[in-house]
Amino acid sequence: MVFAGLMILAGAAGFFCFPYLIVKYGKKSLSVIIPYLLISSALSILNAGNIPVLFTPAVLGITGGYTFLKKKNVQFFIITAALLLSCINVFQHYYMINVMHFNLDQELRNTTEQFVNSQKLTDDQKAEVFEDMKFILVVYRDNVFFFSFVWAVLFSVISMFLYKLMFMTVTTENVQIEGMEKYQLNEYLIFLFIIFLAGTVLIKPDAVPATLDGKKLIFAARNGLLIVSFLYLLQSLGIFKFFLIKLRIPAAVLPLSVFTFLIMGKTVIVFGSILLAGIGLLDLWADFRKLNVKPDDNPADTGN
Repeated sequence: MVFAGLMILAGAAGFFCFPYLIVKYGKKSLSVIIPYLLISSALSILNAGNIPVLFTPAVLGITGGYTFLKKKNVQFFIITAALLLSCINVFQHYYMINVMHFNLDQELRNTTEQFVNSQKLTDDQKAEVFEDMKFILVVYRDNVFFFSFVWAVLFSVISMFLYKLMFMTVTTENVQIEGMEKYQLNEYLIFLFIIFLAGTVLIKPDAVPATLDGKKLIFAARNGLLIVSFLYLLQSLGIFKFFLIKLRIPAAVLPLSVFTFLIMGKTVIVFGSILLAGIGLLDLWADFRKLNVKPDDNPADTGN
């Protein structure tokens, strides 16, 4: 119990101290970061459960510090941190299953049974809970990369909020970076979207050569499609924040709107997410915020 508490304290120290050290001391902060990572690696070899506790806050802290040091934008932090965190989560997931022989199905079933037994439910209600559990397990297993990425984005967004608050109130370092209102994906990402979409729709397990695993190809294409679509969804949120600022509406309206959206049920979430991703994708051509317009393109600046 004491050891677990020390691990949490070490992770919290990395989360909050690394950004400050990197911004304040630059490369000199490596004298603290490198030993932390080496010790964390050793502890993770002894117990895979230490991986998320030690490396998740370290990745967020290091990425956050680099973002503020180099004056990168929020988009850089969210995408970079989310990709790294999702890799850590997926690695731990498969390590626990294939190396530690962790039975995810059995563990989820045991947890569900404990919950059901602690509640006063009828037999029909219990059966419904178990059916929901099976559905969640199947969906998660088939889209583990995507859900890991969404989880990582959530952590990244919360972390960026805390880091901005820390640099504005606790430290004396004056660092300002561009927010979500300038979030804009590279236009070439559309080709990756098309490839993943084609793979998801066109690949048939029976039609794939025997040397390839059709199910794994579909798994990779579907998760890739969902991740890229989610990136476009984030771009649509950046568009909304841009116009909130332009119209002088409090930016707090955006997270409140997202929270309201998430509690409106599965159907609204699915169709709403598709709509938002579509808006983000359309921004590639529409350029709603006119971020790609150069001063020379504005007739008013020519003096004519």
